[in-house]
Amino acid sequence: MSNSDKISEKKYKKLKESEEKFRMISSNAQDAIIQMNEHGLIVYWNKSAERLFGYSENKVLGKNLHQLIAPERYLEKYNEGFAKFRNSGQGAAIGKILELVGKKKNGEEFPIELSLSSFQVNGE
Repeated sequence: MSNSDKISEKKYKKLKESEEKFRMISSNAQDAIIQMNEHGLIVYWNKSAERLFGYSENKVLGKNLHQLIAPERYLEKYNEGFAKFRNSGQGAAIGKILELVGKKKNGEEFPIELSLSSFQVNGE
């Protein structure tokens, strides 16, 4: 095995360990951790999100986040804000904690605190 193969194997192992740590931390977090992609579609939904909103992960992956958990009266505002973010990469909510209203699977509304972060993966 060449040195570059050993280095690649070592990097791969560290990446897998890092991924496993993230999964363990986010799976056991008391807060809902939700990730959406640049199209607003859910790509990650932890156990606390399941508990809070009433949807299992396999039912929400690939669904529009705002359509799923935002009360209808706020959808237009959320969609406007998200469109601005997509066009500019900037958003008024990024890096802040906001008090909003969420909607559970059964339609019940409840207060939520939202902490929003943005990052790029593979240029997206």
